[in-house]
Amino acid sequence: MKKIAFLLIVSLFSLAASAETVYVIGRAPQLSAVAVSEVWTPFVEYLNENTDYSFKLKVYHERRDFEQDIINGNLDFYYGNPGYLIVGKKLHNYEGLVRSNKKQLKGVIVTKADSEITHISQLENKDILFPGKNSFVASLYIRSLLSEELKLPFQAKYVKGHDNVYRAVALGRYAAGGGVMRTLDREPPALKNKLKIIYETPGMAPHPIVAHPRVRSVVKNALVDTVLAMQDTPEGKALLGTIKMQSPVRVDYKQDYLPIEGIALNMYKDLVK
Repeated sequence: MKKIAFLLIVSLFSLAASAETVYVIGRAPQLSAVAVSEVWTPFVEYLNENTDYSFKLKVYHERRDFEQDIINGNLDFYYGNPGYLIVGKKLHNYEGLVRSNKKQLKGVIVTKADSEITHISQLENKDILFPGKNSFVASLYIRSLLSEELKLPFQAKYVKGHDNVYRAVALGRYAAGGGVMRTLDREPPALKNKLKIIYETPGMAPHPIVAHPRVRSVVKNALVDTVLAMQDTPEGKALLGTIKMQSPVRVDYKQDYLPIEGIALNMYKDLVK
C-alpha cells in the first residue's frame, strides 16, 4: 500500500512538472501585428532558450484589446509605453522590471517635407493625426504639452499605429502627425525623406517590460538577468537593438516614471470609465 501511495505521489509530481506554466508576454500594438511579431518573436524565443521557463508572445490588431488585457490583469508580462506601466500598477500592482538606458523617449510632430509649415504655432486650429488616443508619448503627452503649455488650439484625429500616421502625413492627408523618434527612425528612408520634424517633446524614460505580481520572483529575476546579460553577446546585443532595449537597466519607478504619473492618470480615467 505504501509503495502504491509512493508511486501515486511520484506520478502527481511528474504531471505537475509536465504541465509547465507558459508566461504570456503582451506587446502593445505600436506597429502592425505582423511587424510586432517579426520583431519580438526572436526575443521571446531567446528567453525560452536561455531561461528555465517558457514564454509566449501575444500581439494585437487593436490597441483596445491590449488595454483590456491590462485592465483585467490577464498578462503575466507586457511591454508598452510608460503610461501602461502606471495604469497597470494602479489597477493590479504590476511592476516595472527592465528598460533601455540608451536613449530617452521623445515624442515628435512631423509634417510633409515640402510643407510650408515649419513651426508648431502654424498648426493652430489644424487637424493633427495621432496613433491612438492613449498612445502615451506620441499622443497623450504631445496633446498635453500642446494644450497646457503651448496653449495651442488644434483638432486631434486618430488612426491605428505610428506607421499609419507617418504615411498619412507623407501623402498630404493631414497637416501634421504625432509619433516618437524611435518609430520614425525605424521607417524606410523612402518614407522618412518625405517627412520633417517640427517639434520634439522633452525626453522621458522609455518603455519598460512589466510583470504581474502573481509571477514568481524567480521567474521575474530570470527574465531580468537574461535581458541584462544579452548585451554581453553579439546575438543578444543584436536582439536588444531590434526591440529597442539597448543598454538595459533595472527600472527605478520613483526616478523613472513617478514624474509622469499625472499624465498617465488621464489615461487611467479614460480606460476604466
